[in-house]
Amino acid sequence: MTAHETLMEMGRRFPGGRWPRSVAKALAETFGYFWLPCPCCGKRFAGFEWGTGPFACIPTDDPAISTGVCPDCEAMRRRASS
Repeated sequence: MTAHETLMEMGRRFPGGRWPRSVAKALAETFGYFWLPCPCCGKRFAGFEWGTGPFACIPTDDPAISTGVCPDCEAMRRRASS
């Protein structure tokens, strides 16, 4: 299991299935992940929380670049498309 997978798995044990924000920020700073605001809702999230797939990011003007969204917005986008 990679470090990323371990962090995600451990976070699923908390209410809501994610690390508390203060812990996620500390882990991001400790392990070199980003800690940035979501472009959709503005809530900060850590790089290790970023998902994969078409709902985890939004396109930009450059087709080679996309912007990641937080797990909550990813889930909302996934629900809206189904």
